[in-house]
Amino acid sequence: MNPRKDKTRKQAAGHPVHSHPAKDPVARVIEDVSYCAECECEMVYPIDWDQADGRHWRVTLRCPNCEDVREGLMDEELIEKFDCLLDRGTDSLVRDLRNLTYANMATEINTFVSALDGGHLLPEDF
Repeated sequence: MNPRKDKTRKQAAGHPVHSHPAKDPVARVIEDVSYCAECECEMVYPIDWDQADGRHWRVTLRCPNCEDVREGLMDEELIEKFDCLLDRGTDSLVRDLRNLTYANMATEINTFVSALDGGHLLPEDF
């Protein structure tokens, strides 16, 4: 069972459960755009956007969990909030990537040093 689809489990764990966005043509709050309307995944991201008029942007959003793609209209203030949310997510991913890279490199170095110390490497190996 996918815990992101199970509203009861989310409520029991103290996580907010978001209802589907209102049918209002312009999204008003960040929850309208940052959560998937189908599976309530919190990792929705934009795949396309263009300016609809002076203060509104038409944004196509994609959910990486259920592959849902939807289009919405956002005002500039909401776009700024969404951009900040996406930047924080990007920073978190980059931080995790650095940590994983460091851990993998440390493992490789330790394995190589153990092989050298154990006499398991010969000049012919290079």
